[in-house]
Amino acid sequence: MNTIEDVLTLTPIEALRKLAHLYVEKWPENKDYAMAVYYAGQHWVNILADSDHELAKTAKNSCFWDMIPLVCDDINKETLEQYELQPFDRDKFLKVLPYISDNPLTKRVLEIGAQNPYINKPKIEREKTLHFTDEMTVGEFCHFFDYLFDGKAEIRIIRNKRRLLNDMPIKDILNPDRMDELVLSDTMTVAEAEKKISSCFVEGCFVDIYPRNGGYKINKDMLLKDIRHLQAKLHGTFDSKLA
Repeated sequence: MNTIEDVLTLTPIEALRKLAHLYVEKWPENKDYAMAVYYAGQHWVNILADSDHELAKTAKNSCFWDMIPLVCDDINKETLEQYELQPFDRDKFLKVLPYISDNPLTKRVLEIGAQNPYINKPKIEREKTLHFTDEMTVGEFCHFFDYLFDGKAEIRIIRNKRRLLNDMPIKDILNPDRMDELVLSDTMTVAEAEKKISSCFVEGCFVDIYPRNGGYKINKDMLLKDIRHLQAKLHGTFDSKLA
């Protein structure tokens, strides 16, 4: 496959394999190129998640890093751990994208990947208000915070030493009297943020902000704004309201 027309028959799995190998290839050469490939790859993960492929369900809750070993037999997690992700810079992404590859098909795959909604979202839109509804589940709550961590970290909710299942209604564990206190500042440490969120649940619950894959490390004394894989910048405070 060497022409732009070939992308019409390219499956998400084939595109992901191409980008996975390109990511590993470009990392030692140019980290900006590698990160651009990564974010393009994330959009192809989203495309796979909307397909009827057997890995679609896995893709719905995975990032590009997670999917690489699943679509490439020759790339394992041990290999990927050599390539720790760098902070995301939207402007730099768009600037380097045309120079990553001369191959017409690869260029087109990257261009499609650049449609990643996160990349094209105006920065001001990353300041959001979290509205709880009766229908929201624990899993949706955990992933709602993904935009703060660009999908690389989640909030794990523990109650009585057991992690709560994703399909549990979040309303069953909320403490409405404490919801007005759920305001996160970018100068908070991870531990402080965990304590603040925990206080909004019923007694016996606590939360843990943790990385979604082995390519990242989160220390409790890190400031939220300094988490190395925190790609989306926190703007002052993050407010939530009980809808």
